Amino acid sequence: MATMDANQPATEQPTGVYQSDPAVQASKRTSIGLTAHRATARESVQRPPNAGLRLSQWWLVMCLIVLLLAVGILTVARTMDPDTTWETVNNPFTAWFGKPAVGGDQPEKAVINFADRFDASSPFLATYTEPDVFAAAVLPELGVYRLDVWPNYLGWSRISIPEAAAMELETTVAISPETPDAAAGIIGRFADKGDFVFFAVDGRGNVSVTQWVDSLANPLPVLVSQAVLNPAGSTNRLRLDDNGSVLRFYGNDTLLAEVAAPRAETRGAAGIAAQATSSQSVTVDFLELIVTTPSSR
Repeated sequence: MATMDANQPATEQPTGVYQSDPAVQASKRTSIGLTAHRATARESVQRPPNAGLRLSQWWLVMCLIVLLLAVGILTVARTMDPDTTWETVNNPFTAWFGKPAVGGDQPEKAVINFADRFDASSPFLATYTEPDVFAAAVLPELGVYRLDVWPNYLGWSRISIPEAAAMELETTVAISPETPDAAAGIIGRFADKGDFVFFAVDGRGNVSVTQWVDSLANPLPVLVSQAVLNPAGSTNRLRLDDNGSVLRFYGNDTLLAEVAAPRAETRGAAGIAAQATSSQSVTVDFLELIVTTPSSR
């Protein structure tokens, strides 16, 4: 009966080599009249080498892969944007590493002159009271800048950046639900108490633009008379963009009005304002205020 010793070490043959049986080889040689062994014969017979693929042959494969990859990138780019050209996709690392592309118009960066969420005493807008006209104060516990305005009055807080040729003022405003007739908004091109432009929305979603010249109010046309704005008790995002020649007023990112800029000497003067348009006092809260100017290049 055949047995196998589990502790017997296994023998390994080198790769590409096979072992011949000397007795069998000797029998074959003597059967044809040769000596049993050849003095120069080796016990291990070598297999012929496997040449495989040479490095030069791989270059063709690599060139084909690169060509297919380039065609794929250009095809996908044109599918996403029909106006895409090779110049816009020849360097995908530009987008990945955030480096601006060479050529083309780049958006102009803005400089934040100041920003305030009114969760502490504001270094920009002071507490102010004019009896029986209006009162303004930062309320840190509520995180608002509040304007209380008496009937038929307009109250404001002004911001001035005299050297600014262009500026943008953005704010979030909430009109008290008890006074939906109140108007709130942004003042542009403030020269004095009788010369400025007031862009406003009321608690019912109405838009108005009033230009004051020599203390006389002149209503101006608007692009949207009944804007898609939130009613009193909710907030609206307002923005005035003064590019130096045109004043553009936005509500919740919708262009509401566009006015040619008044005198050049009033550039850089703006503010936030609230108006009581009826016989009832009004309360308006501003939740934040951001003023930016274009960066100089």
